[in-house]
Amino acid sequence: MKHCILILLTLFTLSGCGSDDSDNSEDMIAEVTEIIENSDTTDDSDTTDDSEVIGVNSVKSGDITFNFSQEYESGQFLDGQWWVHNNGGNVEITSITPDSFDDNGRVRNGAEINPLNESSQGFDGLKDIGETADMSYEPTKNVDPGITGESLIVSVGDSVIKAISREGNDNRPFISQAAILTVLNEAPPANSFRPAYVDTSNTIIATLDDLNFDVLGKYAPLETTPDISEYLPYVEGVWLDHNTEWTQREIHPESSMPAYGRELAKLTSIVGLQLQLDYTDAEKQDVLVAMVQYAIDLYGVLGNGTIDDKENYYWYNNGGHNQGRKLPLLIGGLVLDHAGMLAAVNAEGGDNLLFQEDHQTFYVSQTEIDATVNNDDEDLEDYTSADIGLPEWGIRAWDQANSLDADWGSRYRTVTGNTYVVTSLAVRMMDATEQWNWPAFFDYSDRYFSIESEGVSDSLEGNSIMTSSAELWNVYRAELGDNDYD
Repeated sequence: MKHCILILLTLFTLSGCGSDDSDNSEDMIAEVTEIIENSDTTDDSDTTDDSEVIGVNSVKSGDITFNFSQEYESGQFLDGQWWVHNNGGNVEITSITPDSFDDNGRVRNGAEINPLNESSQGFDGLKDIGETADMSYEPTKNVDPGITGESLIVSVGDSVIKAISREGNDNRPFISQAAILTVLNEAPPANSFRPAYVDTSNTIIATLDDLNFDVLGKYAPLETTPDISEYLPYVEGVWLDHNTEWTQREIHPESSMPAYGRELAKLTSIVGLQLQLDYTDAEKQDVLVAMVQYAIDLYGVLGNGTIDDKENYYWYNNGGHNQGRKLPLLIGGLVLDHAGMLAAVNAEGGDNLLFQEDHQTFYVSQTEIDATVNNDDEDLEDYTSADIGLPEWGIRAWDQANSLDADWGSRYRTVTGNTYVVTSLAVRMMDATEQWNWPAFFDYSDRYFSIESEGVSDSLEGNSIMTSSAELWNVYRAELGDNDYD
């Protein structure tokens, strides 16, 4: 399967921050599909049944191998990543292959323990050789034995994140693969979700048996709706997403996740929508497991400190970068009945805004009119009294009033709007608008679709609404009723 993912995710590295759909997107999709259909998708990594506990002196995830100084009990979480324990003691890692090394001034293949929400990292030193890169390399964060020259001693509660650098000297991302090794106190219950890789308590939040499929929708797919299984290769694997600044895209592993927030949000919104269709629980299970694991990791990031001391500034309004995180967390909170996740996604009418989707959407009031009228930037269009009450969007509406622009053609509007439409439909199908608790997001999504509904595409990149999602909107949106927020 990893070979399939590597081929598929190549598409995502081709997308820029705010570029229009590429002219050859459909040709590329067709070419990739043909390659996949004719390829061997067998995973050649060393794997075991999720419930199996074995004694080993090494474990392998994709092309990454963790080698131990002795035999430890180990096994795999639901996402396929490995756990290990030494009966409550430390675990000694003698090497992690491929080794981290200095490649003429660029350190490659680094590893970190419990990474923080910061814009420096210990995985790759691309920036140190003068190449264009956004995230700086911090040598003290790289704990790989290949670069330190000594074994890595890992305590209970820690997670080791190992990366493989891309071959070329280019960025966005500069990581091709990643794997996570979690050190526990003892063997976890069978079929456990992996703890968040930034959570030093390594608390097991849930197992497969905890999933409540009944909170998901049961709407009939259309004849033209792709099967949910087609999206599994796009969401399997490690999603490294602990950096909530725009620099994040450089450490999103190329083999398992999109680099840019637009494509990330396209995936999470489409998968979220697919989970509301009338598949069996068994048919939904693998995709739901991937989404819930992502939700657990996101929830861990919320408790992992703030970036640059910005309180409550997590996935803030930032062009197209930070969209796509709220829906997975909402789904995770609902299917696990997890009070903490549900509290995090509840915008509380503006008192708990942690996500870009809510930061960027609002109703025009006199405040916005005054902000635009008093702005001397002639390139930005003013709001007028006729706009009061209009559900609207702004690139930095939450924290930069001087960026407000009434022009429908304002930059980045289509970068986000196409994913907001699909996300809002998925939330409505779950009957979870109250849990989301930010009416402007849903009203703006209705307005966006009414204007941009002809801009559809089958491509998972670019600014168009996905064709299959637009078709589902046209069939079900009216059935879901008018927006009525008490």
